[in-house]
Amino acid sequence: MSGTHSTHSVFAFVQARSGSTRLPRKVLKTLPEKSNLTILDHIYLRLKQVLPEDRIVFLIPDNDTELKKFLTQRQFLFFEGSENDVRERYILASEKFGAKEIIRLTGDNPFLDVSYLELLCEALNDSLADIASFSNIPIGMGGEIFTNHALCESPSVNLQDRHREHVSLHIKEDSQKFQFIKLQSYLSAEEILISKKIRLTIDEDKDFELAEKVYLELCKDNFFFGVKEVISLYKEKPEIFTINDSVEQISFSVNISSKNSKQKIQIIYAPLNTHGTGHFERSKILHVKLSALGYNVSLSSKFQINENFDLAIIDYRDVILPENFYSKKILLIDNFGPDRDQFYHFDVLPHPKINFQNSLQNILYPSIIDYYKVQNTETKTILTYAGGRNRDESIRLDKFLFETFGSEFRYIRVGGELNSPFPVEVIFRLSRNEYVNLLSACSCFCTYFGQSLMESVYLEKKTLIYSISDYHTELGEFFSLNSNSFFLGPLNKLRKISVDQIHKSNLIIQNSGYKNLIKKIQDILN
Repeated sequence: MSGTHSTHSVFAFVQARSGSTRLPRKVLKTLPEKSNLTILDHIYLRLKQVLPEDRIVFLIPDNDTELKKFLTQRQFLFFEGSENDVRERYILASEKFGAKEIIRLTGDNPFLDVSYLELLCEALNDSLADIASFSNIPIGMGGEIFTNHALCESPSVNLQDRHREHVSLHIKEDSQKFQFIKLQSYLSAEEILISKKIRLTIDEDKDFELAEKVYLELCKDNFFFGVKEVISLYKEKPEIFTINDSVEQISFSVNISSKNSKQKIQIIYAPLNTHGTGHFERSKILHVKLSALGYNVSLSSKFQINENFDLAIIDYRDVILPENFYSKKILLIDNFGPDRDQFYHFDVLPHPKINFQNSLQNILYPSIIDYYKVQNTETKTILTYAGGRNRDESIRLDKFLFETFGSEFRYIRVGGELNSPFPVEVIFRLSRNEYVNLLSACSCFCTYFGQSLMESVYLEKKTLIYSISDYHTELGEFFSLNSNSFFLGPLNKLRKISVDQIHKSNLIIQNSGYKNLIKKIQDILN
């Protein structure tokens, strides 16, 4: 076992070569054919949604002049190593870049699912697993993550040629020495059946033909389409996916770790349409972390009780539980409703009813935030989180901020109304990495009480708080009184403020929330 892993030392290593046997120069083919984006460009653009640019490295053979020239022109990071001993190439690259955890990817998979890669970055934190990947997603849309320790460790048997060619095979084959975890995907039973019929890796011409058709069907709505969109396309046009039916998929039979605890945990999160994405996003990360620890975990927004579970975790603010849950072992997240004293509870956001300083250590942060806390560089940008605010509310925010800071700043608003009479860039869709990057670089952040506020304070940003309800007013005022954040009041009655009244956070916060929550769960189950 490799012990507890660092929270911000994940690298993506993409192994690539231009001399493919079945489809020469495939990694440099443009997709679609008459575009200026190569397969490697698609991979890089998707990885930029997940990791900073200096954490994305292409691992190429040391004699691949054409590929080296391409990567140099693109200004992509790359590392040259042995053509035949790919494992050695990875080991030497991990030493050069200081990679502690490595997401292994290949240069023939242009449609990596960004959300699953984000979650892979979380999988080995707080875990003793050595390698992990998601099960039941289409071939070519995922990757795997393993520790540098496991990569460099020699297998129990002599190293074979197949281990040199297939980088992580020695880890997967040695279940006595290493722990291999298969993480559960977020797909229904029907979607899993469809997923197994889809192959989106490019080995032959027929694979490329399929990839081009899928791209042209889906890129218009979302350039970074993922597993869900591909499965939906299959339901609508299954004939497209028969194009590469005859292409052989090379695979190896390996033993999945049997070190699971067998204890079953059910996570129920608040619905997205009424409570936003925050509950779902942190529940997904918790799901991955618990799965990597060997628990059998399910995730749902529905109160459908599983009679066999050992613990239900309810991340649904102040919800009153159905009667049939009262005889079960329950852990409530951020619940200050009438059920609070009936069950175990864990508070991840500050609240007037609990100790403020203690609550700061339970906030749930994604691991990527630590990278930007170290890198924190500031630009003259005012960033606003508006979420689902309507036109009048959005313009009111824009007007207030523009009148407060003036024309010398760049204004970016996430969510709200698209059109504004003020010079504001409006963004609706951001990856977690993009969002934290914007937040870390802004001069000031304006938001209402919630996860984004906590991330701003963790990054020591100047922060303004407005409220969108009486409940948010209570929480915003409480947080402002205990921090350097300035509370502006309700959105329909924002208080005027001068720039010199806005200060950076003075709070000391550790990124220990998930670790504390997992310890609470383990204590309950033991």
